[in-house]
Amino acid sequence: MEYVTEQGKLRDSGDPNNIITETLAGGTQTEIRTDDWMSFYADIFAGQVQYGGRTDLCDFLFPLNWGTQEDFAKAVIAYGAKNGTTVEGYNSNDLANTTIDVKSAGRPWTYQYCTEFGWFQTISKKHPMRSPHLGLEYWPAMCERAFPGLNMDNKPKAWANTIDQGGVSIAEGKIFFANGGEDPWQWATK
Repeated sequence: MEYVTEQGKLRDSGDPNNIITETLAGGTQTEIRTDDWMSFYADIFAGQVQYGGRTDLCDFLFPLNWGTQEDFAKAVIAYGAKNGTTVEGYNSNDLANTTIDVKSAGRPWTYQYCTEFGWFQTISKKHPMRSPHLGLEYWPAMCERAFPGLNMDNKPKAWANTIDQGGVSIAEGKIFFANGGEDPWQWATK
């Protein structure tokens, strides 16, 4: 992550010679913000862990000829694309587009975590898996860019949502929570 963070600093300073600009060249997302790109890059790893692909991710990373850090970043981006993590869903300015896309849950999901859940994935000081570009201040600003007119001063309303959904002691007996042992976030703060 240090390498791509340094590349982000180069890009933000106007230097065109960086991995972010290079990987976006010729695509539709050349104007994506650096912090949005950092969220995309981190989610290549997090998404694989979160959605049951951690073994596949490890199988990809283990034999990889690391070469240069640039080669590694390019290989990771190609791996992400192969597994459905592409930069298109991370541009907060594109998320502001209100055109309905029945094949994408990106905009509604983003609105839900911006206003209800607050699942803002920030950098850990102990085990950094995300760029410092993605500190707590990034998320409300990203939400306001994606949803013009949205005021994040009193959002998300995570506790109100918890109560609305039954609180911390759900009073229902016919719920099955699968893959509890595979919950990737159980180790996040240990």
